[in-house]
Amino acid sequence: MSSTSQRPSRLRRRGPLAVVLAGALALGVATGVTAASAVPAGDEPGVTMRAFQLGQPISDLCTLKSGQTPNVDLLKPTIDWDAPDDFGGLQDNYLVQVLANLSIDTAGTYQFRLTSDDGSDLFIGDQLVIDHDGLHGPTAKDGSVTLTAGVHPLRVNYFEGTNGERLTLQWQKPGQTTFSVVPTSVLSTEAGVTRVTAPGFKQCEGQSDSAGDGLQLDAVNPAYDLVDLRPAGFEPQVSGLEWDGDDLLVLTWGGNGNDQGNVSLGELWRLKGVKTATSPAGVTRTKIAGALKEPMGVKVVDGDVYVSEKHQLSKLVDAGDDGVFETKETVATWPFDGNFHEFAFGMLYEGGKFHLNLSVSINLGGATTVPQGSHDRGTHITVDKETGEIEYVAGGLRTPHGMGRGPDGEILVTDNQGGWLPASKLVEIKPGRFFNHFTTGPGGTKGRFDEEPVTKPILWMPQNEIANSPSQPVLVEEGPYAGQLLIGDVTYGGLQRAYLDKVDGEYQGALFRMSQGLEAGSSRVLRDEDGTLYVGGIGAGGNWGQTGKLRFGLQKLELNDTVPFDMESMKVVEGGFDVTYTKPLSPATLAGLASKYQLDQWRYKATAQYGGPKLDEETLEVTSAVASPDGRTVRIQVDGMKPDRVVHLRSPRPFSATSGETLWSTEAWYTLNSYPGYVEPEPEPAPFGLYELEDGELTGSANIQNEHAGFSGSGFVAGMGDVGAGSTVQVVVDEAGTYDLKLGYANGPNPFEGTKKLSVFVNDQRTQLSLPSTGGWKTWGSITRQITLPAGPSTIRLEKVTGDDGHVNLDYVQVLRPTSTRYEAESAARSGGANLQNEHAGFSGTGYVGGLETGGASVSFTVDADAAGDHDLTLGYANGPHPAPNLTKKLDLSVNGGPARSVSLANTGAWNAWRASVERVALQEGSNTVTYTVPAANGQTDGRVNVDYVDVAESAPVCDPEGVSSDDEFEGDALDTCRWSTVLNPAPGGLEVRDGELRLSAQSGDITGGIFSARNVVLQPAPSDGTWAATTQLSLTGTKEYLQGGLIAHTSTDNWAKVVAMRTPQSTWVLEFGRRIDGQMVFSNSPALPGAPKDLQLQMVSTGTTIQAKYSLDQGTSWQSMGAGYPSTGLVDPKVGVAAYNGSGSQIGRFEKFTITEPVVEPDTCEATTADPGYRMLYDGTAASLEDWNMAGPGFFTREADCTLKTHGGLGLLWHQDALEGDYSLQLDWKLTADHNGGVFVGFPNPGTDPWVAVNQGYEIQIDATDDADSTTGAVYNFQSADLPKRDAALNPQGAWNHYEIRVEGKRIRIYLNEVLVNDFTSADPARLDWPSYVGLQNHGNGENVLYRDVQVKELADPENVAPTVTVTPTPATVEVGRTTKVEVAVDSPAEETPTGEVVLTVGGTALPAATLVDGKASITVGPFDRTGPVALSASYDGDAAHDPGEGSGSLTVTKKPVVTPPPPPPVVKPKLATVGTKVDADKARRKAAVTLRCVQGACRGTVSLRLASGKQLGTGKVTLKAGARGKVRLSLTKLARKQLKGKAAVRAVLVVRFADGSTQRLTVRLTR
Repeated sequence: MSSTSQRPSRLRRRGPLAVVLAGALALGVATGVTAASAVPAGDEPGVTMRAFQLGQPISDLCTLKSGQTPNVDLLKPTIDWDAPDDFGGLQDNYLVQVLANLSIDTAGTYQFRLTSDDGSDLFIGDQLVIDHDGLHGPTAKDGSVTLTAGVHPLRVNYFEGTNGERLTLQWQKPGQTTFSVVPTSVLSTEAGVTRVTAPGFKQCEGQSDSAGDGLQLDAVNPAYDLVDLRPAGFEPQVSGLEWDGDDLLVLTWGGNGNDQGNVSLGELWRLKGVKTATSPAGVTRTKIAGALKEPMGVKVVDGDVYVSEKHQLSKLVDAGDDGVFETKETVATWPFDGNFHEFAFGMLYEGGKFHLNLSVSINLGGATTVPQGSHDRGTHITVDKETGEIEYVAGGLRTPHGMGRGPDGEILVTDNQGGWLPASKLVEIKPGRFFNHFTTGPGGTKGRFDEEPVTKPILWMPQNEIANSPSQPVLVEEGPYAGQLLIGDVTYGGLQRAYLDKVDGEYQGALFRMSQGLEAGSSRVLRDEDGTLYVGGIGAGGNWGQTGKLRFGLQKLELNDTVPFDMESMKVVEGGFDVTYTKPLSPATLAGLASKYQLDQWRYKATAQYGGPKLDEETLEVTSAVASPDGRTVRIQVDGMKPDRVVHLRSPRPFSATSGETLWSTEAWYTLNSYPGYVEPEPEPAPFGLYELEDGELTGSANIQNEHAGFSGSGFVAGMGDVGAGSTVQVVVDEAGTYDLKLGYANGPNPFEGTKKLSVFVNDQRTQLSLPSTGGWKTWGSITRQITLPAGPSTIRLEKVTGDDGHVNLDYVQVLRPTSTRYEAESAARSGGANLQNEHAGFSGTGYVGGLETGGASVSFTVDADAAGDHDLTLGYANGPHPAPNLTKKLDLSVNGGPARSVSLANTGAWNAWRASVERVALQEGSNTVTYTVPAANGQTDGRVNVDYVDVAESAPVCDPEGVSSDDEFEGDALDTCRWSTVLNPAPGGLEVRDGELRLSAQSGDITGGIFSARNVVLQPAPSDGTWAATTQLSLTGTKEYLQGGLIAHTSTDNWAKVVAMRTPQSTWVLEFGRRIDGQMVFSNSPALPGAPKDLQLQMVSTGTTIQAKYSLDQGTSWQSMGAGYPSTGLVDPKVGVAAYNGSGSQIGRFEKFTITEPVVEPDTCEATTADPGYRMLYDGTAASLEDWNMAGPGFFTREADCTLKTHGGLGLLWHQDALEGDYSLQLDWKLTADHNGGVFVGFPNPGTDPWVAVNQGYEIQIDATDDADSTTGAVYNFQSADLPKRDAALNPQGAWNHYEIRVEGKRIRIYLNEVLVNDFTSADPARLDWPSYVGLQNHGNGENVLYRDVQVKELADPENVAPTVTVTPTPATVEVGRTTKVEVAVDSPAEETPTGEVVLTVGGTALPAATLVDGKASITVGPFDRTGPVALSASYDGDAAHDPGEGSGSLTVTKKPVVTPPPPPPVVKPKLATVGTKVDADKARRKAAVTLRCVQGACRGTVSLRLASGKQLGTGKVTLKAGARGKVRLSLTKLARKQLKGKAAVRAVLVVRFADGSTQRLTVRLTR
């Protein structure tokens, strides 16, 4: 069964740390075994490693959306991995979850070390032990945890961004002193699981996603109440539910998912009381059958019970007539090979026949077994009840787990994703239908229905979005969803809802999320006559079962009177959809209604591989949305809707009804097989004549892969080793004629290295191709053959047939107007012994010319030229090892009998290895004779080659050695290669010059971060002086997220710039200005553009030191700037040009011109900030002030839009060029937006380009709030911690600015954080803090950003022996006996320097502890005093380096405490209530009630209980009323109340109120409905 299971990881926003940190925590009692050497029951040694390929880069661990199947699922011995192969071949942008049980034999504190590149974390139990999240290199982080003896769940979350992978978990056991990898002996994971995987990108939760809005639901649908039915100890893995009268028959699986069909543990139970039960206490159970072989269906017919087992249909026999079935009779058997996945799902019964589904055999991991061990698997069958005769009705199924009836009695079946199923689906069974799962039977025989045309599904059920392992569909006839299907799901869980829409006589429709909140994944659903749904649960190890749920379950969902606000239906109309809601939309929702909808579409393609990616994903533009008069139906009109697509609709919250409710579920998935008014368009030629073979009709073992980079499109066709494997595409040309057919392929070294044969059929005419080796599977090549095509469509089929070698990967075919004409040697004139041969494979045409062995032997071609001039002659030849290996040989070439020239032909190594040699010659218009002759000398290097063909083409122009203009209007029909010297990542069919435009197809590939994979990036050298402005005009349309096009400047993958228009996930267009500087990425975006770029002008400016960006929406009349720009660091001798990328190939970037001019530099928009008195600015926000700073080491600083400096990369140092000769005060502001790392360096000599000079010869004032004490904010890094309590009190949080003043006086450094002295450090190192010295700012490392601003310095005088003034001031000066007061001691002096040090205050002759001066002042608390009278105060100051000691005095007065008489207490008034009327009104559902009360006196606050006269409780509530107030008190009613009201309109009752003061009051009332 197709499935997945994983527990989501956490989404956190933390920065990386490049040092080892420690933390401690304690865990509670463990479970299971107590010896580390013992593997827990049901486990096997090792860990489970699941990896998920992400579609977009992430910078922190993210939470995966629920229900997604991993790309990789492996059993590993330990957690110690550092290569792509360790992660199943994944390389970049993936998330890993590692699950294990950790067995501990000795209780104690364990140290763990987690080393990763990039982010990771470690959980033991539910406790976070190590948090090592964020982008960073291979660094380690430690954590400790106290563990009890026993088994503890262990989990590691990890993600890899780019540039290398590493994940290692080590530990240090109690008493040990070194770390080692956590060994296999203490790690275990669940044994015997089926590890199912699926290709394709997986998704993380978005920040705006919530349950039912972008995410799986998390609760029961409000229209239903959930009732548990399992009696204590009953744990059924339900595989069948059936009514036998009012009794519920529950069939249980009894399998483990990996038993090879040899287990017979299934059981049948009879449950009584389920229809009336309100809890498990009302249910009784009896086992009535056992020893069933993994049964998957049960049916009661005429009082007899039938069960579908894996291998047969059985009728149960009650031999003792006691209600227990002791034996069984075989009604029918079917083909069965014992494979663990061979189930018989069922059942339905009609007209004397049972309906069942037979699933196929699969391999562990999910791939379909080829060949099957049995015939006729994957079919829908009927079994005659009386005769047991089997009829095969339909085929092409894989895991048809669920079967039910449609609105008109149709048989509907769910099938699970796998081979030939790119997603799960719902289909309608009709005789002879084939549902696309090809089945190869024993001996290679085709499946019974494989030759039938493919029947489209009613519904695609997109994998991991709304389905994973769909099970039974059931038609509901009651409640708000009457007439629709509800579909269970084992792995995604819960119930989904299907609205069936009929178009052209066939079902299609919409799928909605309906309910979650069940105890297990849903396997079977059964409906009662009153609309109650009975749901059976199931699950197993590995990836089959709902995450976090039980593996068994039985519950019922009872309808109540609630109608949730939900999409009731989605019906296709011409040009769009009608969406009907259960309630009218609110005015707020109706306002701007079209903007409330997001629609996108894609298609699926069935291949032999497991699952399949979405193809041709695109956003649909909503052109209008109009509500019906009642506000319940919205007609949504969209542009670009196409048949054979899945259309995904989302209307994110807030999307509300008039009641104020928001949508229960905001998404729908509509399977659009067709729509009213659809007319299939006439076929047209593909853009650039390019046809991707992975988009063709695949046959045989052919499948789609994307492992080997360098292919075009979305993948390539692999699996070409079997006869019958192939791909067929339809090509279209406007005019009949001769065309070049170019085939892109890779021919690697297995099963042999060399030329391989493959057949191409052009309109069923076969030609055998010889495909030379490309050396490896990651090296792609092409061959071109000329073909004749009629006007209109034709079919081209690449296929391995008998006599072919196959074993090549196929990328594309391209149909092109010929640029050259081929003349085959076998059609040329021959003389002197030259002869026709065909011995050595790999030639074109029907043969080649050999026998060129003696002087004068020749081959002469008659060729045509349209015009006189230079032409390139391309000679196809082979030069093998005769008369000796490795010889370069010669032929003489003459044209039209003119003088001969010698042509050198390099050795090809073998006679079946063919190569081409090009010579430029002058041809006359019309016919020409080209002759290749063996030289008369007849030496061993003369002749002795085989000649295959000559291609004739006009020669490319010769470039002017003086150079050409950079500007291009793109005239003509070819790219000027003299101007455009470089095309990066060239790809077929993506570049053409036409109608005054350069057209680039936006293919897959990106320019972001460390990725530069965009195809056909067209570049020319930028001006060498480094100052230039490149401008282009762009038009680009498309709806794919992150589609981009614009200007590129490129030096390397680590150093480039781009100014591009980009399509956002919010369906808007923006300009993105990006720079990659020495491997670090910075970018900014413009406001949203008015629409897709049309005649948008872009400009990239290089000033020599800075790269800037501009754009114009009015064709250059006015320009908008994107800021002051980024440093041009690393952009050395760049090439500049244009690109369009990150599309699906169908989007075309059109560039109308390209110019390079002198730059107009953007003025600095930052205004200089003013220095504090006595200070001078070192950085005031302006570019001019930044010119006095120098960069040492890696990384860089950018000047942001708010004129602050921001760090990137590192470890580097931005240092100011002015040397400081004496004491100084340095001030600056800094800010962290995450837990990142930075610092301010002082006291170091000139570092030049080496940042480590500052580290080794100066001091760093640290910025990092969560490091070790001597490495945290306010510390002198690795020398002295800050005063942490003071630091913590003064520190502003992340996201807020902080202020440093750093006073350097001789060897002393004082650090003030936000005006608070947090560190006073004196250096004892003579090599540091010497004069002259410099100051600098640190950029710490990759992914870490610190902001700086307003850097200023003041040189300090160096006074000595200045007499201070000491004043002593009590505040207040008079204090009562028993109280305290504050005394401020202030020390001042004429010197510019503020006095520092300590003062001692003496109070009434008693000296208090010394207090430290802060800004020359100390505030000291004195008292309390026990007697009245004056108290003498005196203070002494010890002085500092600039000041002499000093003294001061003062006094305060202590007075008596006044006598205060307390006021008398207020009188006590007891609370009292009265009813307003005597009715307690219940609501329609009889779940809530309300009564109006009046508070007669006192504070009427307390609890309210509604009771019968007998004392039985009917409801409860609370009352809170002030004296004289009246109000409604709401009560929650009990089941007894609902039962009482079911038969009576009113019930006499008593309202018992218990007040907060303990008193009670009884009021007589009537409960009414």
